[in-house]
Amino acid sequence: YSEGKKMAKGITNNQHIPAGQGRIRTLLFLCALPFLIHAQEPKRFVHLTLEDGLSNGNIVSMFQDYEGYMWIGTAEGLNKYDGQRFETFKSVRGDTTTLSGNYIFALLQDKQKNLWVGVDNGLCRYNRDLNIFERIDLPEENNQPFIHKVGALYEDTKGQLWVGTNRGAYILDRVNNKFVPVLEEIIQKKEVSQIGQ
Repeated sequence: YSEGKKMAKGITNNQHIPAGQGRIRTLLFLCALPFLIHAQEPKRFVHLTLEDGLSNGNIVSMFQDYEGYMWIGTAEGLNKYDGQRFETFKSVRGDTTTLSGNYIFALLQDKQKNLWVGVDNGLCRYNRDLNIFERIDLPEENNQPFIHKVGALYEDTKGQLWVGTNRGAYILDRVNNKFVPVLEEIIQKKEVSQIGQ
């Protein structure tokens, strides 16, 4: 016991460890190494299918929110996965509290923890409290509603929400809750499928 104390004291005072003792420690470490490596839990992947409740096998977008739910956008609806089961959200004709389209191109959680969903027929924001979606109007063309395929969502460092559509890019004016076209002279109503830094 007293020799171990002296050894510990010697190590803390940066004294030299005798060669024999250093070899013993190295040998002990090497012997324990396989057990240390084996003690780590192996990574496990689970293959989820339609039989598990996924709405479609064509996965287009995926995102994990701040609560840990996995949101999986497919060609036939949005799936919320809690690790055990799926809850599926789809567009229902005549029900404005559902998604405006079923092909889910883009998912984004902004700094205010809003979940935005870009679909083949517009943009939606998820209301967690009511478990419904709010359809967000994008700019009209010649005073006529125009269907926008929302293929890209991005929030910049200023908290501005950028939306890429098949007819250009827009930024959400949060004060007026209105989308303003950006870079019109450059994009000229072309499809924007990616936005980033």
